[in-house]
Amino acid sequence: MRQKRFSDRFGLFSRRTEMVLAILTLIFCGTATAETEEISSMRRLITEQQRQLEQQKEQIESQSVLLKKLLQQVAEIQSNLSAGSTTVETANPKTSLSVTTPTTAATKSASSLQKPDKLTFRAYWKQGLRFDTPDKAFQLKIGGRIMNDWGVFSSNTAVNNAVGPLDDGTEFRRARLYMEGVLHKHVKFKAQYDFAGGDAGFKDMYIGLTKLPVVGNITFGHQKEPFGLEALTSSKYITFLERALPSTFAPERNTGIKLGNAFSGNKFTWALGAFRDADVFGESFGNGGYNYTGRVTARPLYREKGRKVLHLGMAYRHGNPNGNSLRYRARPSAHLLPRFVDTGKFTATSTDTLGAEFAVVSGPLSVQSEFTYSAANRPAAIKEEFTSFYVQTSLFLTGEHRIYKSSAGAFDRVKPYRSFMPGDGAGKGAWEVAVRYARINLNDSFIQGGELRDFTLGLNWYLNPNTRFMWNYGLAERVGIGGIASLIQTRFQVDF
Repeated sequence: MRQKRFSDRFGLFSRRTEMVLAILTLIFCGTATAETEEISSMRRLITEQQRQLEQQKEQIESQSVLLKKLLQQVAEIQSNLSAGSTTVETANPKTSLSVTTPTTAATKSASSLQKPDKLTFRAYWKQGLRFDTPDKAFQLKIGGRIMNDWGVFSSNTAVNNAVGPLDDGTEFRRARLYMEGVLHKHVKFKAQYDFAGGDAGFKDMYIGLTKLPVVGNITFGHQKEPFGLEALTSSKYITFLERALPSTFAPERNTGIKLGNAFSGNKFTWALGAFRDADVFGESFGNGGYNYTGRVTARPLYREKGRKVLHLGMAYRHGNPNGNSLRYRARPSAHLLPRFVDTGKFTATSTDTLGAEFAVVSGPLSVQSEFTYSAANRPAAIKEEFTSFYVQTSLFLTGEHRIYKSSAGAFDRVKPYRSFMPGDGAGKGAWEVAVRYARINLNDSFIQGGELRDFTLGLNWYLNPNTRFMWNYGLAERVGIGGIASLIQTRFQVDF
């Protein structure tokens, strides 16, 4: 009995032992299997990393070969530059462009090889396309202007009877291309053509010498005579579509010789010239037609980098009309209209014309005025006297101011604080309002050319320094006949 109980207990113990051993065997086998899978995964990862390292090694070796080739090319280029070259490059680092043409310079000394090429031209944009050498000894500017005008007009019967009906119209007031520059520091030149109206003609064709002792500058060729503030201010920069009525007496471009200079820090300028009446190509034939013109200006006030300026000027011209024949005529402030006053041709042996100029700039506000007197000397000691004047004021609503060029004694390009661009946060350009009153009297003892009064309102939008839209509204009165005309005009202008 006791043996049987022992046997039963031993069997129970054996079965439990076998069960425990089985469980331990399962645990051990599972652990071994997990460890084997982890080792296999690590081996695969190491193999993949080795493969990637091999690829990177191949790429580095390939790039190293390419880098050596590039360094060799750079060394060859530097060697060519050291041997001498002619280069044209842009001044804008964002759009740098270099065109290099090697030249034969093996005989240059080692010291000269280190010096920069004085004939290197820099191409850049500054209100036009420019090319300069570093020392400014050679300069070139290429530019032009386009002015497209539109006009709507109305008039009463008196005007229609005097000058005919006023037709609406459009025209290209100016369409010009020009090239100007400097050669060897002291020689300047300009060649400008105007294609407006269908016929090409000169609008400046001259050469000159600059920075001369005493006289300063001398110019030969087809050019403006030095007379009048508004006449000498470029049409690109005048406040209204057309210059005021005193420009009737101001000579236009003629062929001649002019001397001039600025001194005392550009506070004063003077110009003096002898000219001959010429056609649009600068040509002139026949007896007479010689004119002598001079102008002086003073700038007693110039502060805040030109935001405050006072300009004073005087000009005189003695003229000898071609063939002793003279004619004065004027239209209102619209080139599309016919002349409202006209002396017709009359005999005159000479003319004496005197002009006075005044302008003040005070921040965005400016005032400008001119008075012109012209006496026509006729046979038998008869003298016909004519006068004209204007007063104008303008205001920049956006805070800019008119730019005064002291060395020329005239006004220059307006530059908006922020150029117009569509979109959020963009600039709106510069906005200017202006008003002008002008008058001319072509009546005297034996000449009854008529009297004209002209009133003009202007609105100018400078989209950027090179683009301007202009709107003018005007009233013109032909005095003595009760003739009234109204003028509505617009201009689309780009210049560079």
